[in-house]
Amino acid sequence: MLNLKRLSDSLRAATSGQTWQVLAGYSADLGFDRIIGHDLGKAGPTVQSTFDADWLAYHQDRQFARNDPFLAYCCRAGQPTATGAAYLGEYGYLSDCQRSVIRAAGDAGFDARSSVVPPDQPDCAWDIGSSLPHRDVGALRREMRQTLPLALRMVTQHIRPTPRLTERENNEMRLLGARKRVQ
Repeated sequence: MLNLKRLSDSLRAATSGQTWQVLAGYSADLGFDRIIGHDLGKAGPTVQSTFDADWLAYHQDRQFARNDPFLAYCCRAGQPTATGAAYLGEYGYLSDCQRSVIRAAGDAGFDARSSVVPPDQPDCAWDIGSSLPHRDVGALRREMRQTLPLALRMVTQHIRPTPRLTERENNEMRLLGARKRVQ
């Protein structure tokens, strides 16, 4: 079961550079050993993954990102979508190129997975999966359908840098702290 307190404590102790490793280890302990995180925020799109460097190079060499249907079809905030080769029969609308991307990920052990987009972070999309059989992944998804988005929300908040306040905002915060009025 997902222990959000343990994850929160681990994230608090981690530097921002260690956050991804904390998530990877934590989720692998739960059975989710394959993760791709898409941050589509203001800083521009970034992708992180637990896949090894060889597979990522293969993915890049084949330009799979251009045909990956994940961002187009699976990223609805608060509505997890079953994804991966195990579910290809449910998605007749995919092109042959899109199907080949999904099959290649399945060959790499990313056969059954789920999209997770926390409701208040629509610019962060997570493709969470496992090398476990798809029935087991389905059971994990159902068991953690409410807590997994919360965990990923915590991770995203830890990864993204906190915006700095302007000098004026700092002065206003000091005034508010001293119980003074500000405009």
